Amino acid sequence: GEKKVISTRELHSAYKEGKNVIQLLNSGNTHEYNQANKLKYIEKAYDLQAGSYVKAMKDPNHALLKRKKCAEMAEIVGNFISSPKSFLKAGVGEAVTLVPFLDSYKSDIESVYGFDISWSRISHARKFLDENSFNNVQLCTGTLQQIPFMDDSFDLIMTSHACEPNGGFEKIILSELKRVSSNIVALFEPGFEFANKKSQERMIKHGYVKGLPEIAISLGFKILYHAPLKTTVRPENPTAALILQVPNVRKNNQTHDYACPITKKKLLKYDTGYFSNESYLYYPSINNMPTLREENGILASHISEELLKD
Repeated sequence: GEKKVISTRELHSAYKEGKNVIQLLNSGNTHEYNQANKLKYIEKAYDLQAGSYVKAMKDPNHALLKRKKCAEMAEIVGNFISSPKSFLKAGVGEAVTLVPFLDSYKSDIESVYGFDISWSRISHARKFLDENSFNNVQLCTGTLQQIPFMDDSFDLIMTSHACEPNGGFEKIILSELKRVSSNIVALFEPGFEFANKKSQERMIKHGYVKGLPEIAISLGFKILYHAPLKTTVRPENPTAALILQVPNVRKNNQTHDYACPITKKKLLKYDTGYFSNESYLYYPSINNMPTLREENGILASHISEELLKD
């Protein structure tokens, strides 16, 4: 049948009225259609609510609970990797988890990167990081399904409720995390297996990820730790810690170069963005933050070599 098109402006009004944007986009379509369009839905939902997470941190009670949760996360991660040289926050959002996590983590990490599906959210993240004196964190757009970095780039990769809305994509996401990590992948995601019946039903209704431990094992990951977090910010959506180690721990590639999300090969840096000399796609930067999702790429096979940065 005819697909009803809802403009982003209409969605924005619905969001302001407290409606669930993803459910609104899902309604009236087949499951197959919705799965095929899931990333578009997720981007819209998160882009529209950009800024709300940073705003929530101005509430001292919420901020205190958030810091407590991140301190617990930092302690768990620290038990399995004590001094990573490089760290990727996959699905960085507005950095409201990254900042308190770095504050609590037991060692300074020299190279910290983050990506998110939504450019509006990383622009809020940039501001929040700068306000908290984390000026050297590199941010870009990207998706968990096509992580815009080269193989073995990071000693430590962490997610926090970023895999969450991606039910049905568990295997591809875990495969990508495995590709880009050289050692530890720390997932703090909805703990379906630890949740009560009501929470499980809620997770199913919202299309959340599940079965992460089993899928991780099937991909060759080693499970180092799996348990619910003691601190919950939202009781109806309990978080579980799942600490994974890649099958063959190796040194990371030290350079942390951005990669074309399609070819996974290194991108060439230009004045205003990055170019792939394999896919011939040009990925523009906005405010020094590269947009590295497949749909951000502009076919530009004849881009001039003179613009190339050394």
